[in-house]
Amino acid sequence: MAEANSAVPLTVTYFDFQAAPGEKLRLCCVLGNIPFNDNRVKRSEWADLKPLTPQGVLPILVEEGLPVKCQSEAILKYLGRKGGLYPTDGETYHIDAVLDLISDLDKAWSYPLYMGMRPQKFGYPEGSHQTEEGRQRTKALREQFVDTELKRFAGLFTKQLKDSGGMFICGSKPTIADARLLPTLRSFQKGHIDFVPVTCLDGFPELIGYIKYMMNLPAVKEWYAPPVVEFTKEELLNFRGVDGAPMYICAKGTVFDVTNVDFYAPGNSYNIFVGHDGTFLVFSDKLLGPFSSLTNKSLPLTLSFP
Repeated sequence: MAEANSAVPLTVTYFDFQAAPGEKLRLCCVLGNIPFNDNRVKRSEWADLKPLTPQGVLPILVEEGLPVKCQSEAILKYLGRKGGLYPTDGETYHIDAVLDLISDLDKAWSYPLYMGMRPQKFGYPEGSHQTEEGRQRTKALREQFVDTELKRFAGLFTKQLKDSGGMFICGSKPTIADARLLPTLRSFQKGHIDFVPVTCLDGFPELIGYIKYMMNLPAVKEWYAPPVVEFTKEELLNFRGVDGAPMYICAKGTVFDVTNVDFYAPGNSYNIFVGHDGTFLVFSDKLLGPFSSLTNKSLPLTLSFP
């Protein structure tokens, strides 16, 4: 777990990934400009932490001088009031209605999702999702979900966006509904879920535009910006593929991971540049081809090179 900053009185604790139950709380703090400690728990740490939580679940909210809070939707509304994303008085119907609609989507998705993770919940043998029969069962359920339920909900969210009259799901200002919806929609686009294509929302341009707009909000963009790691020339030499280390090459101030790029594999002529500054490759017509492959075949890391 991350070490908390004692000067910040509020800590959100959830697992070390971007699933909606925890990510919506982080985004609520980001959108509401609420300083918070982002305490991320590794799966290996959960068994020891679980008995210490009020209800044996995450996320939890720890606030100085107050009882620990649990249940993500209740925490979301609590934080929303703090950050001006959920009215303390007046009309909350439209926000609550969108939250309920997202919960309906979660319920519809839970069966195909967990069939590929915990089939024993539905009467199948534990681990059977890893068999060929189990994979085919998961494939059929998830493909059916994408073709039917996901499209139905995407249509409903599109209508809500149009009716809202603004760039946000409930009007001209962000609310907790946006903090809830954004990670939910993005989870279907990431390509990490078997049998759910990254293009599954492409037929809904208003939703795609909404996601892009949200991701480009300055606070959200900064939140998701990868951390900057600085290398010295000496440190870069440690990443030449020796003893299982990855292979990095620097070009124009950015370090690239070329571990899986054939041009730079051991035994190939461009391997001599691995672990070094290859900026001059950019300006050489003869060598531009191999370097240009970086943008397509390698992962550009946000690493600065002094």
